[in-house]
Amino acid sequence: MEPSAHSIINRIAFIGNYLPRQCGIATFTTDLCEAIADEYKNTSCIALPVNDIEEGYDYPPRVRFELTEKEIDSYRRAADFLNINNVDIVSLQHEYGIFGGRAGSYILALLHELRMPIVTTFHTILRNPNHDQHRVLEEIASLSDRVVVMSLRGVEFLQDIYHVPPEKIDLIPHGIPDVPFMDSSFYKDLFGVEGKSVLLSFGLLSANKGIENVITALPTILEKHPNVVYIIVGATHPHVIRNEGENYRLSLQWLAREKGVEANVIFYNRFVSLDELVQFISAADIYITPYLDVAQITSGTLAYTLGAGKAVISTPYWYAEEMLAEERGVLVPFQDPQALAGQVIDLLDNESKRHAMRKRAYLFGRDMIWSQVASRYMQSFERARSEHHQYAQADFAVKPLDKTTGELPPLKLDHLHNMTDGTGILQHAIFTIPNYNEGYTTDDNTRALLVSALLEEIGNKEAAGLATRYLAFIWYAFNAENRRFRNFMDYQHQWLEDTGSDDSHGRALWALGTILGRSNTPTLQNMASRIFQQSLLAILETSSPRAWAFAIIGIHEYLGRFAGDRRAGQVQEELAGRLLGLYQNNRADGWDWFEQKLTYCNAALSHAMLVCGESMQNAAMTEAGLESLNWLAEVQHADSDGKYFVPIGSNGFYPRGGERARFDQQPTEAQTMVSACLEANRITGEKRWFKEARRAFEWFLGRNDLHLPVYDPTTGGCRDGLHPDRPNENQGAESTLAFLQADLELRLTENITQSDVHNNNNNDKSSLQTPNSKIVG
Repeated sequence: MEPSAHSIINRIAFIGNYLPRQCGIATFTTDLCEAIADEYKNTSCIALPVNDIEEGYDYPPRVRFELTEKEIDSYRRAADFLNINNVDIVSLQHEYGIFGGRAGSYILALLHELRMPIVTTFHTILRNPNHDQHRVLEEIASLSDRVVVMSLRGVEFLQDIYHVPPEKIDLIPHGIPDVPFMDSSFYKDLFGVEGKSVLLSFGLLSANKGIENVITALPTILEKHPNVVYIIVGATHPHVIRNEGENYRLSLQWLAREKGVEANVIFYNRFVSLDELVQFISAADIYITPYLDVAQITSGTLAYTLGAGKAVISTPYWYAEEMLAEERGVLVPFQDPQALAGQVIDLLDNESKRHAMRKRAYLFGRDMIWSQVASRYMQSFERARSEHHQYAQADFAVKPLDKTTGELPPLKLDHLHNMTDGTGILQHAIFTIPNYNEGYTTDDNTRALLVSALLEEIGNKEAAGLATRYLAFIWYAFNAENRRFRNFMDYQHQWLEDTGSDDSHGRALWALGTILGRSNTPTLQNMASRIFQQSLLAILETSSPRAWAFAIIGIHEYLGRFAGDRRAGQVQEELAGRLLGLYQNNRADGWDWFEQKLTYCNAALSHAMLVCGESMQNAAMTEAGLESLNWLAEVQHADSDGKYFVPIGSNGFYPRGGERARFDQQPTEAQTMVSACLEANRITGEKRWFKEARRAFEWFLGRNDLHLPVYDPTTGGCRDGLHPDRPNENQGAESTLAFLQADLELRLTENITQSDVHNNNNNDKSSLQTPNSKIVG
């Protein structure tokens, strides 16, 4: 068994009719959904069909939400459902008649509310639309990130009539089942027509199908080929049944009796399964689509039979003209039974001509099998996702920060408290709800302890209580046997490892050193000192440059108050030497960096060099810190006049000489950049570093690739980064603490005390705005 394909898209929602509803859109939507689910096993596919009857249909489990055609509120509820269910892409199957409102306009109520990319497949594109039809299709195209059509004429109409940019349009053929090229005799015995020449038409019956023209042509055909039978497969269209009953089918039966061909016409009056349909197609010698209307931009029945390698005779509607070109089929005039009879006789008389036509059709159809079409759609989905922010119409109104005490958001600790329980801070959240399944980490509790130290420094009264809880967790995480910290602990308080990551050890030293260097609470200092001293030397056994950098910054904080600690100074010197050696060995023209790849928390390496250069009076370290930070700042600028902050994406990072990942963008990158640039500003006194720190901070507030805020002013939490098309709506500990650390370090640099924040809140002096909100500080 071949392995399935993979995609970065985790969940796709398909909107359109769905089997067992009987219509062409239902069949197409179901087939497309199932083809993608089959090809991309790691992608979850759900469907949202539209019900045209009150009782609905007996849908399969893949259907997760049902819309009511004529109830506009159900469209809005569907949008809410999609927005809260982590859907990456919406695939809309559009046909005017399946949605409620004038010209199917109710679907616009749904599309306007969606937050994710939309890819719309247009099944009908009118050359002469009325005002409402033109307006609805044009607006759907505008709201869609990409649009799909199945014919070249469809591409032309979208551009010329509906003004859709050509770069937004994908031409993807109608999908078909993968069937072998077979002799029609193989299946004829299933239908009792062995030894007969079989003409076939299938699809839901309605008066625009033109079946009467084939029946009218039969007497002429039978004069030359008396063994011909004409099989008509398909139930009458449900809408026709409701409005007209079986009048059309009865008229065809009467016509066959009148023409004396009743014995040669076989009706299969039911909606057949795909397997049955393939058998009918396989048994046919000639397939006929005698439609009456030229304005048909696609046809599933024609696609199926062409791809199965059948000889096809059709009237010249738009899709048939395109599909049957280059002798892949035969076209006859509309409503011309004699011309139709002549072509049937010619193909039955000339077996070599018929089989050559079949071969051309079959080979042409190999690109239309569902596995190929699914791959093409997934490419369109991925492109829509990566480009979504270019089409987003976000209400973007961020003012760059300046040195005024009223420009930072108000300090809000609601989500920090929400994520903290009696044990410590939980690692992850689902939206804003703590996710107990993921438990706790030492990484996050050390971040929280560091934030608590900064809160104490600005005079926040909650700082000591929070710090006590996080410090207790870190003490519990310390493994006295190996002098290392455990990292992951489940919600049942069971450690999942004896030794945590190098980074968690370095972060612990950073937080402990900050408590020792900045806190004035004796109980915190005493406990922090015990853990710091017992865990300090173990950092020398680690191999992660980032762990070294975190530890260096923590030791620097510690030595700010305890400068005489010779052992701490020696550890700092050893780690700093390692980092400087990395920089000197990896730096090259155009690549001022410590490694051959930019990954995560990059600015922390430069930050560590800066603090060591100052405390150790080592010019080479200071130069390495400033040079690398300056280069990193340039790398992480958008190529625009505004030059906003664009962190290295986590989906591949940035290897030297390779392609830089733009997404996913993580809050820790903005925080480490803020911290490092503020340190560079303090050491050099150069205002540009303060501006760089603010630029990185503004990423949280919406000055970013998506023009959307990552910080949530309603909760005080921070979303878990930016995807190519939307923020990650989960507000976990790492992201929230990254924002708080960056915010508090800016406050301390600008000498904004807790009383200043309180006074500004009361006086409402700020004017900093983020998309869709006004933050007052």
